[in-house]
Amino acid sequence: MKTIVTLACLILSFGYGGLAISQGLPDDVSVDQYLLEATKAIENGDTQRALKLLSTARSKLKESDRRQAAAQPQPAKDKAFLQKVLKNLKKQMVRARGGTFRMGCTGEQRHCFTDEKPVHQVQVNDFEIGKYEVTQELWEAVMGKNPSGFKNCAQCPVERVSWNDVQTFLKKLNALTGEQYRLPTEAEWEYAARGGRKSKGYQYAGSQTLDAVAWYFDNSGDKTHPVGQKQPNELGVYDMSGNVWEWVEDCWNKGYAGAPNDGSAWQSGDCSVRGLRGGSWFIGPEHLQSGHRDVGDVGNQVDYVGFRLARTLTP
Repeated sequence: MKTIVTLACLILSFGYGGLAISQGLPDDVSVDQYLLEATKAIENGDTQRALKLLSTARSKLKESDRRQAAAQPQPAKDKAFLQKVLKNLKKQMVRARGGTFRMGCTGEQRHCFTDEKPVHQVQVNDFEIGKYEVTQELWEAVMGKNPSGFKNCAQCPVERVSWNDVQTFLKKLNALTGEQYRLPTEAEWEYAARGGRKSKGYQYAGSQTLDAVAWYFDNSGDKTHPVGQKQPNELGVYDMSGNVWEWVEDCWNKGYAGAPNDGSAWQSGDCSVRGLRGGSWFIGPEHLQSGHRDVGDVGNQVDYVGFRLARTLTP
């Protein structure tokens, strides 16, 4: 015990010396090695070597603390900024009045996939959906860090967020706002992408001309773009075709046999994977149709997947 106390005091008392013993070891192992060698040096009466070893151990402890601090989620930005971002979010939720629609690969689509069948009628209740995909700014304001691959673009959609990550974000967001934000169900997402009650039957979300509404393989320059730069759809919602794929709440099922017809999330099937909608910046036209669907593992974090928010409206 006396030796440990003596070594601790020496570490706190002396400055940098720098004497390398080993390279590439974990910080805790490396520091232990320096302290062991310093103990031996003290026992051998080599005070100068002991001091150098202890100084280097101290430096490594400081560096280890710095790296650990950097790896931890940073505190949310100042309260005024956070409140501003959250206030803007509330203004950016679009009301989608409920209605009935045909879900799946309907007549206006040029490309159909088997998991988009059978086409079936769904009744959706009133709900709200985000005008924009969740941005890097909003994510960082709530979570204190930005996981995105395409950084330095506050108004670009956040990406490299898994479905599981989104659940953590939603808990924090709802704790901050007192609201009940959530992911849209797959039916809600498609209903909104098609324009809800205002639908004009477009192939893509807001147009028959893909370039008018979407960032995709042909025009994205291999990256995401700030939200809201393209033309909105009939509901005034942006980027539901392209930019990033968007997580939905539903568990995955290979087709619509037995799917809910009330707009709710499908909670049976393979829940280790969840639905993705809308296509992204690196994919072609057939995947950007409003009825197209894809799937991702709940832990996947990739730079072409993000999400948008929804909220239930109470009568």
